[in-house]
Amino acid sequence: MHRLLAVCLFVSVLGDVAVAQPSGGPPPANVVVDAARLDVIEPRREVTGELRALRRATLATQQPGLVMAVEFEEGDRVEHGAPLLRLDDTYAKIELEQAKSRVDSTKAVVAAREAQVVRANRDLASLRSLGDSATEKETLDARSDVIVAEAQLGQAKSDLLAAEAAVQLAEQRLGDMTLRAPFTGSVTHKMTEVGQWVGIGDDVLEIVDISVVDAWLDVPEAFLSRLELDGVDAQIRLRATGEVFSAPVSAIVPDADRLSRLFPVRVRLDNAEGRLRPGMSIVGLAPTGARKEMLTIHKDALLRDDAGAFVYFDAGGAAGAARVRVLFAAGDRLVVESPALQAGTNLVIEGNERLFPGQPLSIVGSSGNSTASLGG
Repeated sequence: MHRLLAVCLFVSVLGDVAVAQPSGGPPPANVVVDAARLDVIEPRREVTGELRALRRATLATQQPGLVMAVEFEEGDRVEHGAPLLRLDDTYAKIELEQAKSRVDSTKAVVAAREAQVVRANRDLASLRSLGDSATEKETLDARSDVIVAEAQLGQAKSDLLAAEAAVQLAEQRLGDMTLRAPFTGSVTHKMTEVGQWVGIGDDVLEIVDISVVDAWLDVPEAFLSRLELDGVDAQIRLRATGEVFSAPVSAIVPDADRLSRLFPVRVRLDNAEGRLRPGMSIVGLAPTGARKEMLTIHKDALLRDDAGAFVYFDAGGAAGAARVRVLFAAGDRLVVESPALQAGTNLVIEGNERLFPGQPLSIVGSSGNSTASLGG
């Protein structure tokens, strides 16, 4: 119904303000409003920056072989431990079976050597029980037989350990024929295909984890002292959408660029929804330490479309729309610029999702319009 009425509207645009003239009689929308106001706050200085992935890895093969299967495509999300690429493991399986066979045969040798030790010790004990009836040579020969048997048993046990280690090595080589994801992330580059021969250390794909991203900002030395204070956040604004994200400073690199005198500052941002991506154009917002009056609006008044950010306001009992430019966040409010708004303009903060310009408004509540002094 609202879409049909919206088609019938005549919309006049004056500057950044859009007010629609209804041709029918759309029902009034129940809304809650909050006044735009001038607040004394700490301005923020725009600084350049870039988004980087917290973890990025170029994966390479640990064994040479023919690529038999590729389990990913560029852009795919892969879980930690998931198989990504499989090499021909025919020879690796044969080597493993050979290694296991050597273990079995070596165990048989150990068993035989153990029996020889038992027999040699028994023969020596028998000669000793004869007392003076046994010659000295017979006793010495029996002792020698025990020593030789024990030495042969020790050698057999060493051979068994080596054979078992060879099995472990063969198992490792067989496992290396399948390349697995070292962490959960997304594949950004694919560098091989089925049928290709790869050698040890050949790059096959790049994976990146964006569940957490780092914003690296170049901050002038004059603003570092504010960022070092407890409770002061840096803010990041996406150029494309105007969205603002706040987070504490993770680290300040104590080494400035010699020409610009800018210090690298790292701000770690949680990105569970994946909206932030490495390479996005961003602006860092660093607190300046000064304070002045600036126009602020309630954060719930802000809406976005393909053209950017806008708000609905009370234009004499009907909904008017105005474009705004978000500068930065200040508590639960946003500092904005808009030639269409001034202190005291009532903005719709509840019920604005389904509004359209010119729709009659029924104001059922207001959050108040008292002037406040907000920190950065």
